[in-house]
Amino acid sequence: MNELFIERTSMAWGVSVKDAQRMLSMQYDTTIRINPLKVRKSTLANLKKHYSQLQPLQWASNAYTISDPRSKPSMLPEFINGEIIIQNPASFIPVLELQPLPNQTMVDMCAAPGAKSSHIAAITNNKVKLLLNDTSRTRFFKMKKLMQTMNVLAEYSLQDGRTLSNKYAHNTFDAILLDAPCSGEANIDISRMNKWSLATIKRLSTLQNRLLQEAFLLLKPSGRLVYSTCTIAPEENELVIDSLLRHNATAGILQTNTYPTASMPGITRWNNKQLSSDIQNCLRLLPTKTVKPFFIAVITKLPTSDDGDDSYQRLMKQYF
Repeated sequence: MNELFIERTSMAWGVSVKDAQRMLSMQYDTTIRINPLKVRKSTLANLKKHYSQLQPLQWASNAYTISDPRSKPSMLPEFINGEIIIQNPASFIPVLELQPLPNQTMVDMCAAPGAKSSHIAAITNNKVKLLLNDTSRTRFFKMKKLMQTMNVLAEYSLQDGRTLSNKYAHNTFDAILLDAPCSGEANIDISRMNKWSLATIKRLSTLQNRLLQEAFLLLKPSGRLVYSTCTIAPEENELVIDSLLRHNATAGILQTNTYPTASMPGITRWNNKQLSSDIQNCLRLLPTKTVKPFFIAVITKLPTSDDGDDSYQRLMKQYF
């Protein structure tokens, strides 16, 4: 099973089996993000007292890496008080790609444990109309407590994300984040694998397809929907996006931004199946000392020509 996982990863990343094994064995620095909704003047100075090797992450605001493997920032008062959060930089990118703006109506469909939700609130200075949804009661109430500690303003929904359109009308949200439940291959210790299986990937891909279809229903025309996972399996990533494109003529894939970390485009062929060429606009993050593997797709809903204005032509000109 270990060998199959490594072989599949080497195919997805286009590297040798030996390189895939080396990349999957990466040990990561700890990254913390200072919460501007709760920060004090003394927060950064206090952190530097604890960690002399604290280094700013150049491409993300308020983020710092700690290279000491013995570091335990979760024990600091700044963490307990909600002034900082521990978060791998890979998970910054879905929120940066969402490009949240004040006064937008947004939903984080699978929000717990809440790190990305707090990032959205931080970027918009709590000026966004943010709905945080999750289906797990345990995770939901932990998230709600964390958001309150971090001074995040939001509404909350404890509901299966696949049924949100029963409560909210189609074309409701300006922006949607779907950080989907996944097999979490980016976090697997390949020296102690015991739960990984193709059956799990297949089961989760069915769930991911349902969630993404639901998210697309809720997205406004010209809106922005970010789909992301912390897994490597194409069945949970590119194939989910390809299914959305095949079943929705108004779905479009936008080009992600580039970031100063190892990455590659989304793959357009897997197991002899040809996928939409637009999927190369997606982003696969590759492991580095700082960043874990991740997959990010940015989706829009193209306005139709009968909208009564020129929004369709403007969007097509802007993105395509």
